[in-house]
Amino acid sequence: MIYCFVAEALGLPLLPPSFAANRSFEHGANFATAGGTALDRAFFVANNFTVMSPFNISLGDQLGWLDGMKPSLCGGKPGGCEGYFSESLFFVGELGWNDYSAVLLAGRGVDEARSLTPRVVGTIRAATQVIRSRTNTLHH
Repeated sequence: MIYCFVAEALGLPLLPPSFAANRSFEHGANFATAGGTALDRAFFVANNFTVMSPFNISLGDQLGWLDGMKPSLCGGKPGGCEGYFSESLFFVGELGWNDYSAVLLAGRGVDEARSLTPRVVGTIRAATQVIRSRTNTLHH
C-alpha cells in the first residue's frame, strides 16, 4: 500500500497486479501480495510456526515472478531489458511485519520475534541486491 502513496507523490501511474489477465504492463507490474513475508515458507515450516499460511508468498517468490515477467516487461523495448530497467523505479515495500507476526501468533514471544530481525533485514537487503544484479539498474 505504501507503494501507492509513493507513486502518487511522484506522479507515476499505479501498476496492475502482475497476475492480472489482459492488462498492459507497458509501465511495469506490481508484485505485491497480502500477507507476504521476507523469509521463505520453508523457514517457518522448519521452525514449526504452525500458524503460517500454506499459501505464504515470500520476497523470494516475488523475485521469481519478476524474472519470469522480464520478457513481457522489456522485450522489444529499445535497449532491451537493460535500457528499460535503467529507466525504472523498483520499490521493495517488505518491512518484515508478517515474519514477526508469525512468531507472535505462534505464541513464541517478543524476544524470539526480535531475534529474527537480522535474518529478516538481511533477506530484504539481499533481495534489493538481487534486483540490482538481475536488472543492471544501478552501477557501482
